[in-house]
Amino acid sequence: MNQRFSKSLPGILLLFIALLIYWFTATDKQPVTKDSPSERTSVNTEKHRHEPLVYTKHARCRMACREITEAEIASVIQAGTINTKKSDPGDKPCPTIAYEGTGTDGHRLRIVIADCESNDKVVTVIDLDQDHFCECE
Repeated sequence: MNQRFSKSLPGILLLFIALLIYWFTATDKQPVTKDSPSERTSVNTEKHRHEPLVYTKHARCRMACREITEAEIASVIQAGTINTKKSDPGDKPCPTIAYEGTGTDGHRLRIVIADCESNDKVVTVIDLDQDHFCECE
């Protein structure tokens, strides 16, 4: 192998990895606003902002373990983004939407909501900055 090429290979690989990271982070999330439709156009994100949410037993357990409040969840839904890679329009029995944003303590949170016809359910709550050991069903 050419010695000059072998010296530049680590730099080329680093540049390639940096470009991949940029591409994944730039295309992973989109703002949740009235004027910016999500890839999942059948989801009415406005209703999650105004209708009361039902919290599953699992979500309540995760909230308690991770010390996340209903107010923080509402804040993430109101001002966060939808992570389309973590959302699943084909999920059964209801499509799921993954909201991401910053909680009041500064941690990045992911809130997964089941977008059901009768009522919307908070399925789980994830602290993206810190691992927590939770014993939830």
